[in-house]
Amino acid sequence: MAVNFKRFNLFGGKISFAAPARARGELDTTYLHDGVIAEGIVAEKALRISRGDKGNLFVLTREMK
Repeated sequence: MAVNFKRFNLFGGKISFAAPARARGELDTTYLHDGVIAEGIVAEKALRISRGDKGNLFVLTREMK
């Protein structure tokens, strides 16, 4: 997946700054959990673990509704 970052938020948004123009690259998804554990049972968060083309590791979470 090609990405172009616009803003970085660290520590729950306590530190936030605009991404530099060079903050673009590609992510390869290594692990994906959609938040569904079993029929009728949903986890609090979905999880995606990706590795960037520059060797970075990204752990992305999404609140489930």
